[in-house]
Amino acid sequence: MRPIRSGRRYRFGWPAAFVVGGYLAAVLAFGVVALVSGDDRILRLLVALRGEPGMGWQVLLLLLAGVAQGWALWQILRGRVAGEIGEQGRAVRLLRVALYVNVALFLPDLFAAYLPWRTYGLEELGQLALVVLFHRVLDGASRPLRLTALVAGTLDVAGSIGAEAFGGVFEIVQLNGWTWLLWMLLTVVAQAGDGRWGRGTVWSGVAAMVLPLFVAPLVFALIDDYSAFTPLLGVVALFRPVWLARSAHDLAGPHPRRVRTEEKRTGAPFD
Repeated sequence: MRPIRSGRRYRFGWPAAFVVGGYLAAVLAFGVVALVSGDDRILRLLVALRGEPGMGWQVLLLLLAGVAQGWALWQILRGRVAGEIGEQGRAVRLLRVALYVNVALFLPDLFAAYLPWRTYGLEELGQLALVVLFHRVLDGASRPLRLTALVAGTLDVAGSIGAEAFGGVFEIVQLNGWTWLLWMLLTVVAQAGDGRWGRGTVWSGVAAMVLPLFVAPLVFALIDDYSAFTPLLGVVALFRPVWLARSAHDLAGPHPRRVRTEEKRTGAPFD
């Protein structure tokens, strides 16, 4: 199992592996119970999905959601790569904190059916912090790209706050979610060219951006009782907190431009 083999590689690898292993064991055990007995209530509780009891392929979808949530927990809980943290400026440190806070604010959305409170308002402020701090940290990207991302992200947050406070007319500012999509696209493109983020992080951002555009409309168009496919939609939603967490983990490493500069300074003259 990958989390077990990677326990020493990450700062919190072993505790994360223990949590994820226990969770997956429970999901698989109660999945078998659901398939044998037809009672999937405990399995639905584990994957935080309400609904009518299901049989056969519906239970398999719940198992898929549980395994995906275990994968997401591993990505989030394992922390950064073990070892000393790279030298960082104030903006980078603040961005890492903002990324982790946004993970914590986003996760209740996946379990909203079981919470007596929501995090509206805090989510928007957390998103605004990301917009501003990414603008500052992604200083290797072109100025037009960074400014466009800043404007798009700010408009999206303003539209969301306005819609909650004054009504749906402010949703026009968000352009039905296209402002967020534009900010996400430009941010992921800048990450890909920056060097501080790994390919897995960049592709998780691509998945968080692209999959909702295709999976949800496809389910709604082809399936009459789409509530049966709620687990699949839940799997799609997992990529956003994974991207946030991995983005924070990767930032703990040294800046590639500084590494190249140090190598030039310390390298032998005939290398």
